[in-house]
Amino acid sequence: MYLQIGTGKIYYELSRKKMSKKIFPKLFVIPGGPGLDHSTYKLYSKSLEDFSQVIYHDPRGCGKSKRFDLKNYQIENNADDLNQLRKHLGYRKISLLGTSYGGITALCYALKYPETINKLILVATTPSFRFIKLAKLNLKQRGTREQKSIAKHLWAGSFTSDRHASDFSRKMRSLYSVKADSLNIPYRKEKIFSHKVLNKGFATFLQSFNFEPYLHKIHCQTLILAGKNDWMTPPQLSKIMAKKIPHAKLTIFNQCGHSVAIDKQKEYIELIRNFLIEK
Repeated sequence: MYLQIGTGKIYYELSRKKMSKKIFPKLFVIPGGPGLDHSTYKLYSKSLEDFSQVIYHDPRGCGKSKRFDLKNYQIENNADDLNQLRKHLGYRKISLLGTSYGGITALCYALKYPETINKLILVATTPSFRFIKLAKLNLKQRGTREQKSIAKHLWAGSFTSDRHASDFSRKMRSLYSVKADSLNIPYRKEKIFSHKVLNKGFATFLQSFNFEPYLHKIHCQTLILAGKNDWMTPPQLSKIMAKKIPHAKLTIFNQCGHSVAIDKQKEYIELIRNFLIEK
């Protein structure tokens, strides 16, 4: 399904087309990247559909969404699009599950539209641009020569194609997840990355955004999940959020990288389920 926003269209899917009489939490799953579509998140969020109405979408410029101007690929635009989708679906209040860049979008949304948020879930994310310096240091200490080489395109925002960006994801997988290889999870070859959106993020707004001074204004119940071995958004960033957001709960998983939903799938689903259904 599509929602028209200006000259562009946002693609979205609902997990339950026929709802039972039971009231399910309305949970928006926000993709990361920036530049990723909803497909990977849907793959590792299927169990969430057992206890919530899950709304998936492709952010502007990503996946099946189309006809957006590159200059309008910004955090604020992503948050505004979510609010437009919320209103389109007729939901008064929603819960947000944002992973990585999706968590950045979720923080922006929570600050711009606090009256529409029920619960906030932040996974392997960061409240500010400071993650870039930490990620570069972690890569220097832990990355292979091949990983360090291709990551130069991430910091510079210089990927040349969607395939090039997906190749980065493949080569970096051992850093993103401590279990993906041992679990024999196949690497997905189909298009999941928009290199233009990824480039725009790392070359511009991700270099300077900072929500840290405003985190105290987020008063909804908040669950923060992080991996102890996360190279991209290390757990000290989650500790900052947990300290500054008034009603936040923090869990840091051992033997877990940036890909929390893969490395700790069972625990991830259980914690989110308990958080969403508790009063």
